[in-house]
Amino acid sequence: MKRSYTKHGKTGSKIHEVWKEMHRRCKGNYPKTKSYKEKKISVCEEWVSAAAFIEWAENNGYERGLQLDRIKNHKGYSPENCRFVTPQMNANNKENTIYLTHNNQTKHLLDWQKATGIKRQTIRTRISRGWTIEKALTQPTQK
Repeated sequence: MKRSYTKHGKTGSKIHEVWKEMHRRCKGNYPKTKSYKEKKISVCEEWVSAAAFIEWAENNGYERGLQLDRIKNHKGYSPENCRFVTPQMNANNKENTIYLTHNNQTKHLLDWQKATGIKRQTIRTRISRGWTIEKALTQPTQK
């Protein structure tokens, strides 16, 4: 492992930190990341090497400020299942993300909040109380 740190010349860089964090998540070294281990999420053999991961990243859209995202959350980290996305897009790609369809438009709750001016928690609460999606997204809130 030490050799992979020195071959790429990126030790301490942001992309090297992304590589290290990817490995940390899969090893389950942090209580918050226990689910990665439980789901058997792993890093592909190719990306054990930091140099190989960094080369892939630089050729596949890595830019400072973007985050590494797994396209299919039940699969591991590999070139065919990863991409770099904005933090908001990454946040929207979670198993518990709620999407609503209204007037033939499907959006994440945060996007509906922006479109309607109704807080996402208000929309979520309305739906959990049995409101229709249409009513939850169109009924003005009381001030």
